[in-house]
Amino acid sequence: MLVDSPGGSLGRTRPGHLLTAALAFLILAVAGLVGSGTALGQTAGQMTFAGSDPSFGAPVVVNRPGGGTNTVVPSKFDLSVTTSGTVHAPEAGFCVDIETGMAPGEFSVIVESPADTAALTSADYQAIAWLLARTPALMDAAADPAFEAGALQMAIWVLAGQADATDPVAGNAALEARTLALVAEASGKSLTTLSITPSPSSAEVGSTVALSLTGTPGTTADLSITSGTGTLGASSVTFDGSGSASTTLTSGTDGSVAVSATTAAGELRRAVKDPQAEVPAQDVVYLIPASAATSVGFVTTPPPVDPPVDPPVNPPVDPPVDPPTTPQDTPQTPASTPAAPPAPAESGGVTRPAQNVCLRPNLRVKVTGPKRPRAGTRTRYKVKITNRSPNVATRVSIRIAVPRGYSIVRRPRNSRLNNGDVVISRNAIRARGMYMTTIVLRADRTARGRSAVRVSASARCSRTKRGALRIATRPVFQRVSPAVTG
Repeated sequence: MLVDSPGGSLGRTRPGHLLTAALAFLILAVAGLVGSGTALGQTAGQMTFAGSDPSFGAPVVVNRPGGGTNTVVPSKFDLSVTTSGTVHAPEAGFCVDIETGMAPGEFSVIVESPADTAALTSADYQAIAWLLARTPALMDAAADPAFEAGALQMAIWVLAGQADATDPVAGNAALEARTLALVAEASGKSLTTLSITPSPSSAEVGSTVALSLTGTPGTTADLSITSGTGTLGASSVTFDGSGSASTTLTSGTDGSVAVSATTAAGELRRAVKDPQAEVPAQDVVYLIPASAATSVGFVTTPPPVDPPVDPPVNPPVDPPVDPPTTPQDTPQTPASTPAAPPAPAESGGVTRPAQNVCLRPNLRVKVTGPKRPRAGTRTRYKVKITNRSPNVATRVSIRIAVPRGYSIVRRPRNSRLNNGDVVISRNAIRARGMYMTTIVLRADRTARGRSAVRVSASARCSRTKRGALRIATRPVFQRVSPAVTG
């Protein structure tokens, strides 16, 4: 039997594998797990596989541990997994099931975590999690992203024990060299638990508090204020080689300010085939986000009060002395003429207190992108905010509403999520300047009909301006491939 799919086997399945699969199913039945499809602590889910993003582009002969080969097309996967109503659309997904082929579609899966599956706590799977976290940065830096995607998939197969650890690739020296370099770099590494710590934890109103964060080196974390009033020094930070990052928090009012940090490099998950599914999925690995939170109390310190001072003791007063008698012929010195009272102010002169003048900016919102996306595909939309006034726009807030039936694949690094919308905060947009950003959305395979990508923007002393791009989602293109037998 031949199976043609990205990341899956193109080689002939050996008969012994059928016996192994039958025996594994029998063991599950005896254990009483076939009825539910999940083990204790594991979660049933639905995986949407949209295809390769990107694919190495050519078949590769993979040397298996202990002998034998598989011919495959190594790829990075474009997928999303839904569990308990929550959709996770990871930046990177990879196969850990080299024997099984998979075409784009919907699959029932069982989602495993390190808490319920001991294999995911091993050093090799921790190294796989580290590679998943580093994938976005490695892909961005690669001269050939398709080649890098193939090498990352090969490295994960090596770490998962599905490709030979010393000679994983036959006939492609460059791919093998990059694969072994990635394995060496990832070995002994693991994800760093996200944390955020303020210093100090309480401060005077108007002062600056340092926020220290830890996370996986090379990854990013988005920060937001979840309660209270304050200002963050940055809405997104990148962890350095030691896994450290920092920013600041200030507040001009009394009270507690809560801060949350979220990273895409959170926790490892493995989606494996549901034994009850009619069409089995490939086993894949991906990461889900993680968050950490802290709070800082800001208080106003009252001014110091001076201690009471006893009133001074009055010195004794001498009794009055009668003035001497002046002879009649002695001339008297006239008394000084009293100073004239100050002239009254002019009736028309009224002094008024100075008033603050708020210079109003004039914002314009424009959204561009495909107007007829197809269900099950990813689409990039551009958002442009223009300040058409001669005044600087300050305290700018931009909100992007995700259409119903769509999920977020990639959002701006300096953004945060609020009730499902993407929110971007900027200190300023210069006079007659503009700000541009992009967001990548994916239409669910069941999405159809008319909707819109809606964007609103506001600034200090400016009314909220809105813009929208109306879209019509086309149904998914159904392609039927004839079975290949051999």
